[in-house]
Amino acid sequence: MCQTSPADRRRRAGAVVAALSVAVLGSSASAGAASPDGSQGDRIASALRSSPVYVADSYRARMSRGQERALGRRIARSGLPIKVVLMPFTDKGGTGRDAWSGSAEQFAAVMHEELARGDEEFILLTNSGWDEERSLEGHEWPDEERYEARYAAWAVGELDSMRTKGFAARFSRAVDLTAEGDGMRVYERAREKAREKDPPQDAAPSGKPAAADGEGPGVQAAAAAFLAGGATVLVLGVAALLWWRARRAAVLPAAGPRSVFATARGEQAGALRDRVREEVVRLGEDVSGREAADGGADGARRALDAYEAATTVLDAAEGLADLAGALALVEEGRAALRASAKRGTRAAGSRGVLPLCFFHPLHGRGVRRVRWRPLGQREPLRVAACHECAEAVRAHRPPEVLRAPDGDRDVPYFEISPERSLWAATGYGSLTAGPLAVRVQRGDFTRAAANRARA
Repeated sequence: MCQTSPADRRRRAGAVVAALSVAVLGSSASAGAASPDGSQGDRIASALRSSPVYVADSYRARMSRGQERALGRRIARSGLPIKVVLMPFTDKGGTGRDAWSGSAEQFAAVMHEELARGDEEFILLTNSGWDEERSLEGHEWPDEERYEARYAAWAVGELDSMRTKGFAARFSRAVDLTAEGDGMRVYERAREKAREKDPPQDAAPSGKPAAADGEGPGVQAAAAAFLAGGATVLVLGVAALLWWRARRAAVLPAAGPRSVFATARGEQAGALRDRVREEVVRLGEDVSGREAADGGADGARRALDAYEAATTVLDAAEGLADLAGALALVEEGRAALRASAKRGTRAAGSRGVLPLCFFHPLHGRGVRRVRWRPLGQREPLRVAACHECAEAVRAHRPPEVLRAPDGDRDVPYFEISPERSLWAATGYGSLTAGPLAVRVQRGDFTRAAANRARA
C-alpha cells in the first residue's frame, strides 16, 4: 500500500508554487546549475563502500564514533543491504552552494546509482532534508515497499518513545523496523494513537502537527519568496527539481521483481514456459557456483532442493498455474542463496522473505501481507500481495487472480480442491510455513496431478 505522507504533500505543493512563480516571471535556468557536487558524492559513496554508516564531520556531535560503530554492528546483524547517512542537506553557513538542494531523496538517488548494480537491493536511511532535527527518511530499491523502509523512518518520528532520543537511537530503531518489515504497521498504529490523543490535528511523520493541505511550510516559503521578489531562488529551486527528476528517471530501475514477471502476464503458456526454463537454468548455474564456494552450506542445499523441485514442476507443467509454481520455486531458491550469503545474521535466520503474490503469482513477489476473506468463509486469511492487489483489497475491490482449469471450468486457482492442486493447498507459499520444495519432493505435486487426471 503506497500512501502519501503530509511531508510529500507539502513538498509537492511547494514545487508547484515555485514552478508557477517562475512561469509568471518568465524566468529560466539551466538544470545543471543545481547539480550536486560530484566530489562530495564520490567521497560519501567511497566511505559507504567500506562502512554502512557515514556521519559528516559537522554532525559528529550528534553521533559519536562509538555510536556509529554500534549502529554498524546492528546493521550487520540485520543482514540487509542498509546504509545510514547523517549529514546536512542545506548550506546554513552561507559558505557555499547547497550540493543537494535540501533534498535527501535527490541524494539517495545518487547514492543508489553509485553503490547498487542493476536490480540489487539497496536501502538508505538518512536524516531528512526538510526537518533535519527530528525526522528520518527511508529509501529502497528496486521495490520501494519490500522492507517498508520509508514507513520505518516515518514511524520513528511518530513513536512517543523516540521523542527525546538522539540520532543513534532513532536510526537503530529504523534499522530494526526495516529488518522486521514492520514499518507500515508501527507507523499506522502510532498515527492512530496520535489522532486519538488530539483529534483536530494531523501529526506529520516528523512528530510536528501538519499544516492543512496547500498551507505547509514548503508553500509558505515559496510564496513568501515570490512575493518578496525572490525569483532567482525560485528559478534555482525549479532547476533542482527538474535536474533531480531527469537524473532519477535515468538511474532508478523499475520497481518490482525479476523482469520475467513484468512480461509473464501477457504471454501464452508456451512463451512463458521458455522464460521459466531460462530462470530455472540460471538458478541451477547459481547453485553450482555457490556449492563450489560454500562446500554444501545449508543455504546452498536448500537452493539445490528448490532447483530440483522447480525442474520437476516445469517438466510436468500443464498450464500457467504450474509454470507460476516453477517460478515460485526459483524465487525460493534465490532467497535461500541470499540467506546463505548472510548466514549467521538475524535476517537469514528469522525474517522470512514474502512469497509471490497469492492472488496472481505472475505479478511477482508480495510486498506486504493483507487480510482477505475468501468467498463463503468466515475467517480471513493473511496472504502475501503485490502492491496492485494489496491496494485492491484495501479498497474492497476484487484483485486480479490467476485462473486455472478445474474440470470443464476455469476458476481462481485457489478454489480448486487442495487434493488436486498443490498451489491451492499452499497459495504459492502464503498459506504454509515450510518450503514449497519440500512438498514437491515428498510427492504432493505429483499426487495432485494424478488426482486431477482421475477427477
